[in-house]
Amino acid sequence: MSGYERTYELTRPLLKGIDFAGAVSRLGLVPLGPERLGVEFLGRPYEITRQGVFPADGKPAQANVLSVLVYYAVSKGGADAENRAEEFALLRYFTGPNFSSDSGGAAGWMTRPLVEAYGSDYPGFSARAEQFGMAYEGSPRNGEHSWGYRVLPRIPLRLAYYEADEEYPCEFKIYYSKRAADFLEFEQLAFLTGCFVHALADADTKPQNQGLNPLR
Repeated sequence: MSGYERTYELTRPLLKGIDFAGAVSRLGLVPLGPERLGVEFLGRPYEITRQGVFPADGKPAQANVLSVLVYYAVSKGGADAENRAEEFALLRYFTGPNFSSDSGGAAGWMTRPLVEAYGSDYPGFSARAEQFGMAYEGSPRNGEHSWGYRVLPRIPLRLAYYEADEEYPCEFKIYYSKRAADFLEFEQLAFLTGCFVHALADADTKPQNQGLNPLR
């Protein structure tokens, strides 16, 4: 059993205490029936019950994906999230000095799959982002491109693509809504980041909810 699988088996019992009504109103999960909730995550539909998280398409899912959905489903946050102004921050914002670099180090390592897949191919990345259901938000400055995505119903993110130039290599930065801290702790957001990056970098992954999740 892998470490991710052990983590899921340890977190799955948290679902026994899930507040189904609260998960619908606060977290934006979809009621499917008595003690059954639905959510779309990275282009795939999932069903959440007291027993666990199950891919609705019947195909295998990575254990780290299932763990993220457990943590989100049992979150107690979000009661006033819709009433607060939207601000975005790098992942390090959610843990302070333990994540002290905007680039390189841990942050650079987490986005490395995107650099390897699209670091010299912004047109290819742009096509992939559109296929994935992301929303183009413009180019704030030359060589920088911003894309929005609602990775979970109450957690929007922004991804910035920085093209390589004579001085610096290509770089990706992921910014989460500061409201994300209402729903997931730093370690859980790091799990979420890994799931998002690998799904986006995998050109063979065909999201089923294209156009449903963009940050508008």
